[in-house]
Amino acid sequence: MKTRQEQIETLRNLKDEDIDYSDIPEITDFTNWQPNPFFKPIKAQLSAKIDKDILAWLKMHGEVSKFLNQILREKMFEERKK
Repeated sequence: MKTRQEQIETLRNLKDEDIDYSDIPEITDFTNWQPNPFFKPIKAQLSAKIDKDILAWLKMHGEVSKFLNQILREKMFEERKK
């Protein structure tokens, strides 16, 4: 019997083409796709130059980083649906 570490190493060395997916149906219909409600993104610091008129518009909607994340996440989901 393999140790846990040996099992992990075996999986780590396994090539994608060697994985048997025969018991997993392929998902082809994404119309009812929803984001994971338990997903909590990890934050990263970003420095960017934004035009003053855009920054003023962002500030009108409250906390800039929160609103900017909301806008970008909506755009990301929109692109994933395509």
